[in-house]
Amino acid sequence: MSAAEPPQSANRAPAGGSETPQARAWGEHTSAGSGASTSGTAWQAALLAANDNVAIVLAPVAAGDDVAVDVNGSLVTIIAREPIALGHKIALVDLHEGDALTKYGECIGEATQPIARGAWVHVHNLRSRRGRDEPASSDEFDAYAYLDGAASAVSLTIPAQSRDAVAANLARLHALARDILAPND
Repeated sequence: MSAAEPPQSANRAPAGGSETPQARAWGEHTSAGSGASTSGTAWQAALLAANDNVAIVLAPVAAGDDVAVDVNGSLVTIIAREPIALGHKIALVDLHEGDALTKYGECIGEATQPIARGAWVHVHNLRSRRGRDEPASSDEFDAYAYLDGAASAVSLTIPAQSRDAVAANLARLHALARDILAPND
C-alpha cells in the first residue's frame, strides 16, 4: 500500500454502520451504532466549518489510531497515518500539491506536497498563500459561521443576546488581521 492510498479498513463500513453523503465523498463511514447523530459520542477531532478539508485534533493521536470526527452531526472515522499533537490538523481527504487547505471555512494555505487522508497537516506540507499573486480566498468571512463552528468545537453555547456582539467582534478582528497580514489586498 502506498502512502497516498487509504488503508483498506477505512473503506469498509463497520458492522451496523451507516454511510452519510459527506462520508461517502470522503470514502469513510459513520461508526457502528452512531446513526446520524454524534450526541453522546466521544469524538477526537473538530471540523470547524462544513467545507473544511482538515480537522483539529482535540487530544494527541498516535499513528494508526482511529480518529472520530463530528462531520455535521455524523461521526466519521479517519485513521491517523502518523502521530498528531493536540491542536494540530489532520487531513480529512487526500490532497494534491497546490490544493487549497480549508479550516474555519477559509483557505489557510496550500499543500506543498501530496497529503494523504489521515496525515498530519502542518508547516512541513502546508504554505500560506498570503503575499502571493493569487487571492487566499474569494469567500467573504462569515463571522456567524465561524462563531458557530468554534463554539461547537469546544461544546460552548453562546447566549442569543450575546451572539450579535460576539460576531461583530469576530468580524472586526478578522478585518484587523487581514489589514495587518495583507495590507495591500
